[in-house]
Amino acid sequence: MRSDFRFMLATLLWFADAGNAQTTQAVVATDPQAVKANLQKALQDLPEGPGKVLTAVACTRCHNLAGLTAYNGYWNRVQWLAMVENMVKHGAALDASQITAVTDYLNDTYGRRSLQSQQTP
Repeated sequence: MRSDFRFMLATLLWFADAGNAQTTQAVVATDPQAVKANLQKALQDLPEGPGKVLTAVACTRCHNLAGLTAYNGYWNRVQWLAMVENMVKHGAALDASQITAVTDYLNDTYGRRSLQSQQTP
């Protein structure tokens, strides 16, 4: 029950922030230093894996990735795909194969399966 509440809260916070993507994009896109700083931080902080660089480059054009860890273990691949597709609607420049790569990275790194593998000895 408690994990359901945390999942709902995390989803609500993510979508609330996503609703501000156009405003954030307009501010960040006019400040190349902020875009560069977001990208450098993401490349430093994100766990290694296929799709890390693409995810960092595509996502940090509009926002930082500091909140990703809040979703660790909550979303499955279908939910991550929906989020990536929503970000594309808000301006993330990804083609179909890149959408798959970013979704796979997010799911492999932060998805439900990821949390299970972290808990097994």
